[in-house]
Amino acid sequence: METSKQNHQIFVLILARFLLIIACGITLLMQKIRFPDIVALLETLEGFFLLVMFIINILYLILSHYIHRYSKQFIIFQITLDIIAETILIYLTGGTLSLFITLYFATIFSAALLINPNISYLYASFASIGISLVTALYFMASIGQIYLPFIPRQLYDAISEKNVSFYKAYLFAQCAGFYLVAFFISRYSRYNITQHSLHQEILENLSDAVIVLDKKQLLIYINKAAQNLLQISPRPNQPLLNQLHPDDHKEIIRTISMKQPQHYKTEIQQENGIIPIEIQLTPFFTKKKLEYHILIIQDISDQKRIQEEMLKTKQFQTISEIAAMIAHEIRNPLACIRGASQELQTFYTSQDMQYSLLDITIKESDRIEKIIKEFLNFSRHKQPSIRILNISEHLKEFTFYLQKRSDMQQTNIQQEIEPDLYAQADPEQLRQVLYNVAINAIESTKEMLQLSISAHQCTLETHMPDTRKFTIQERLKKYVHIQIQDNGNGFYVDNKEKLFSPFYTTKQQGTGMGLALVAKILDTHHAYYDIVSETNGTTFSIWLPVS
Repeated sequence: METSKQNHQIFVLILARFLLIIACGITLLMQKIRFPDIVALLETLEGFFLLVMFIINILYLILSHYIHRYSKQFIIFQITLDIIAETILIYLTGGTLSLFITLYFATIFSAALLINPNISYLYASFASIGISLVTALYFMASIGQIYLPFIPRQLYDAISEKNVSFYKAYLFAQCAGFYLVAFFISRYSRYNITQHSLHQEILENLSDAVIVLDKKQLLIYINKAAQNLLQISPRPNQPLLNQLHPDDHKEIIRTISMKQPQHYKTEIQQENGIIPIEIQLTPFFTKKKLEYHILIIQDISDQKRIQEEMLKTKQFQTISEIAAMIAHEIRNPLACIRGASQELQTFYTSQDMQYSLLDITIKESDRIEKIIKEFLNFSRHKQPSIRILNISEHLKEFTFYLQKRSDMQQTNIQQEIEPDLYAQADPEQLRQVLYNVAINAIESTKEMLQLSISAHQCTLETHMPDTRKFTIQERLKKYVHIQIQDNGNGFYVDNKEKLFSPFYTTKQQGTGMGLALVAKILDTHHAYYDIVSETNGTTFSIWLPVS
């Protein structure tokens, strides 16, 4: 976009120079020659000089298409050459009496607007040196010290030693005028640049994609968010439709082609998946009645995820209420059934079939009691007390106590934990999550359990297998990535989301509440999680936000 702006400045400068050359030619025609007689003008030295400048300007126009990398230097070269050309023209047309002294002001103006506000003072100095040099030459010629080539004597005969004071005052006024113009135009240019930079920075740092098109659908402006979202390398002043992918961006292409105000939600394809977006196309007119279209594309992945989380929270709340109600209603008769079964067992011996059937009743009653307890734990889950937690130390402590369990004596636990990892978490609830995942690993392994626990800092962009539901800002945030990997038998499920739903289990004796509770805790931590299971083991991943 910066290159496009500088190319536009070069074009404006060349156009302005064409107009100035034509204006100078008309002035000379009116001053010395009959107005329509252009041939007579070209026969004069001044006219020939203007013709040379006109040809040079045409060369500028041709070269401007091939110097994109050096456009700034080209502008400086042009304006510097302008100062030299104006000085020569003033020399040829009467020195201090020349009408073309005013061209210096245009050059100072151009330098401030097109190069840098402060450089206008440099070109004011060049103009002062130029007019002073021409005046000095004319004065020295008038007193017979030197001979001025190409200058008729009557042009400098009027200068004499008697009016030196006048020319000193005249030069002082001219130079003061140059610096005064440089002062005001530099202030104006600095204000203009500040305002433009501010607007540019605002647009560039917006999280929403912003694209501006003219009525011919040529790309006028595109911010960084739009380039990242559409995954394109923009070509300014070229049709945007030719820069979009016909399959991945078909909805955007359709929107642009209609040229009518639109506002709707859709999806676009990216390399890492499908992104839900909201599109708004609005036509607007500038003060000069120029028609443009502004296209705003918002990545609504975050909104969609929040809506899904709210729906999940509502479902959990409903399940919790039902679980608590059922638990209280079942517990009392269940205690009676268990007590009655134990009493009836006293009338039989262990070899009797009735004794075995009653033993099954007692065991199943105990299993139901265990399920009820898990239901109640799920329904009574409290909000986490989140604080900055040293994850490295927490994981080492968890591993130490895990190895002390009776069912973990034959387990080989490998650790790969980076030191000094900090994240936002509730220590008790995080320990509960880790225990639930570890217990799942124990129950899924028939042979000697091999458990691997690792943790390191990362971003979702580099360590999340599927980032399509996250915004670009979220992908670049820092997280602590915890992985727990076992060598169990693994499992197959057609939809991973089912694993974290209450009552869903892949184990014969499972209650379906372990991973549901894990998901509930991690959701309240604003953490992300994923599970990948194969025949040779299962990997559970957690991404805890650093801040």
